Amino acid sequence: MLVLAGIVTYAGFAKHVPFTHGFRVKAVFVNANNVRPNSPVRIAGVNIGKVKKVQAYKGGDGNMSLVTMEIDKAGLPIHKDATLKVRPRIFLEGNEFVDLSPGTPAAPTIEDGDTIRRRRPLRRSSSTRS
Repeated sequence: MLVLAGIVTYAGFAKHVPFTHGFRVKAVFVNANNVRPNSPVRIAGVNIGKVKKVQAYKGGDGNMSLVTMEIDKAGLPIHKDATLKVRPRIFLEGNEFVDLSPGTPAAPTIEDGDTIRRRRPLRRSSSTRS
């Protein structure tokens, strides 16, 4: 009985419902070395999700990464012409974040689990190159 009360209390106060996930989207980046799981995904500086997984992209030359992100409802809809950039966080935050531009309203929307496709893989922003 005590375990059941603990589960109900957790479910009542937690922001995340166990055994579910939000809207997931993937993107291929060149040089996403400093993007880590739990790095923020932002639209216009507002956190709208988190990076869930970063893995090597099998279709590339070994320098590309496939980044899986979980987007909150506040970040939807995302359109097929959306763009993403890896940007540095401020000094005290560390690492980098994914800057998402959701695309134009006239473009079709992507579905849960889709990969944002580009003719060429997404690169880091020119302002972040050394």
